[in-house]
Amino acid sequence: MMILYKDKRNKTCKITIEGFNTPIIDLTRYQSPLSTKIIKGNRNTTLKELKQYLKAHSFHRPALSKIMNAINKTSMLYTSKEVVKNYCKSVNTIFNSETNMSYVITVEYELIRQQKAIDETKCNNHGENIYQKRLCQRYGGELILRYETACDKIKFSKLLELIKEPIMSELIKNVAIRSVGKEHKLELTIPEEVELLRTDDIKIGVRFFDTYRNYRFNSAGVLGMEVLLAVSYQDKQIYEPSMKPDVFTEEIVRDMEEQAEMFEKVLSIVKEEYNNKF
Repeated sequence: MMILYKDKRNKTCKITIEGFNTPIIDLTRYQSPLSTKIIKGNRNTTLKELKQYLKAHSFHRPALSKIMNAINKTSMLYTSKEVVKNYCKSVNTIFNSETNMSYVITVEYELIRQQKAIDETKCNNHGENIYQKRLCQRYGGELILRYETACDKIKFSKLLELIKEPIMSELIKNVAIRSVGKEHKLELTIPEEVELLRTDDIKIGVRFFDTYRNYRFNSAGVLGMEVLLAVSYQDKQIYEPSMKPDVFTEEIVRDMEEQAEMFEKVLSIVKEEYNNKF
């Protein structure tokens, strides 16, 4: 799937306040702070909490206003060239003459663009599918057409339709039946999986899970179950495609075409194998 992003970015703000019992701080050398406070959230809430912290540590107007104005201006960083890999930061030093404490306030911003929700069914005024048209413009229509043509050939439902009778035959062979106590009940135990067909070229395994009962029919009830097929051709696993790739390349398309070719060979062998038996 082609990923598009909104212009607006989610901004996470992290403010680290380190307190030092010295009037001068050498930022080129590491000094162990006396205290450390970390505030994290969106910009408005972190600035509000920072102001409360500074007030609690004897910062007053007009010095407090100047500090908050300086920290507030750090938001200009994420609209400038200072952003590297969606990250930017600002380091600020302040001194409180009342307490003889110095502080290093580090403001960090992490910027993440939100993904746009893409409507794959929306059409323009000419009746053209906008999503498909953009994919063609970006990756080339030929690659996408080849990929989708190959995908349309790999339908496990086609194979399941061909092997319904063999599946039933294998189930009858492997189902265990036992009576339950004195309640006049019969219990059927269904195998988790059976190997349906094995030749020199293909292998087909059937896995059963999520059995259920259905009473919609005029009978004692219908026992149903989900079926998962494991199909391989010449020891190469075949997968039914479930979602489109983010990027279309010649390698990806060729791989899907190879899968489609193998699946068609499997269908042909299965038809020939079971038409003579059922």
